[in-house]
Amino acid sequence: MSACVTLDPSRDEVFAAPNGGEAALEGFAFSARVARVFDDMVTRSVPGYRLLQSLVAELTLRLSGGGPIVDLGCSTGNTFLALEELSRASGERLHYLGVDASAAMLAECRTKLQPFMGQHDIEFEQLDFTGRRSLGVSNVRVALCVLVLQFIRPMERQRILRKIHRSLCQGGHLIVVEKVMQQDRAHNALFIDWYHDYKRSVGYSNTEIALKRQALENRLIPFFASENVQLLQSAGFDAVSTFFQVMNFQGFLARKGGEGE
Repeated sequence: MSACVTLDPSRDEVFAAPNGGEAALEGFAFSARVARVFDDMVTRSVPGYRLLQSLVAELTLRLSGGGPIVDLGCSTGNTFLALEELSRASGERLHYLGVDASAAMLAECRTKLQPFMGQHDIEFEQLDFTGRRSLGVSNVRVALCVLVLQFIRPMERQRILRKIHRSLCQGGHLIVVEKVMQQDRAHNALFIDWYHDYKRSVGYSNTEIALKRQALENRLIPFFASENVQLLQSAGFDAVSTFFQVMNFQGFLARKGGEGE
């Protein structure tokens, strides 16, 4: 008689047997299946994810001055939770707009943030902000784009960054986090191998790693760090700094300066 195995519905097994191959053929999408396990997926797929969220939250609160925060690609709301935890000590009320194109991801976000609705000004919008229409917000103090641009077609990224730039107030900031490539080919191969070893260390099998990589092919397209900096500068940001890097993940802080557009 075989043992009864209790599956954890929140554990990322999207690319595990027996249906992992089908998932890979379908390609990666932020579907209901992914949304249910996203927190486990991102925590185990991004080295230093919890530290990253803490740094993003601290930077945001330092820069927002109580002004509006727009989270573009808010997924399941993890960045807001980091913000809320930090703001609790000071009693600061957050003004937060979570934007995401995926109805499934936004539904998870709404559920997770429901307990905080009375304590902070929280709004949600289901919107594919890569479209031609404007963001519909202005004078934003801080915009967040965490692990999002890498999923946007390369030729569209400059236009998207310019649109975000227009939505910011003068002196406003954009925080971007991306998976990046290394300029040196040997180093790039080293970092990829290092990253795959990391994923094995947190419980992903070789099959899961290979199938997810297949699913992400032509869906997640990383740039060199220097290309991301150049994109931000070309979009009008007058200062770009790096605040985070672990393996092949990097965080950028960009400021909108000048006297208008």
